[in-house]
Amino acid sequence: EGPGHSPPADPRGYAQALLSWTQGWTYERSPDGSDVVNPLSAAMEGRGDCDSRAMVISILLRYESITSILMVSLEAQHALVAVDAPGVGARYPFADTNWLVGETTAHVDIGRIDASQADPAIWFAVEFPY
Repeated sequence: EGPGHSPPADPRGYAQALLSWTQGWTYERSPDGSDVVNPLSAAMEGRGDCDSRAMVISILLRYESITSILMVSLEAQHALVAVDAPGVGARYPFADTNWLVGETTAHVDIGRIDASQADPAIWFAVEFPY
């Protein structure tokens, strides 16, 4: 169960606002081990790689009772956030839901993904059960 309140009236708009916020962060990737900046530091300092950004968005979406997953691709060496929200755009099928994808590092709207990464077969989902 979520944090105890209902989701925003416009979950897509809320997810888009979070996405736009993280797209403005400083891209930071460490060649010396783990790339992931812890979510609190990432959010407070506006920095991190795709994994860090997607985790921050997922945490904040969960707080607002909006369901999301992380999408990870070893082939593309990339991570995205995906949201259970209405509207048009690229979607990833997982667990009986067609998740709307969110690119955290390029300045694009929710539902947009680079054509070279659009094949669902190169992605796997990481879910965060409530």
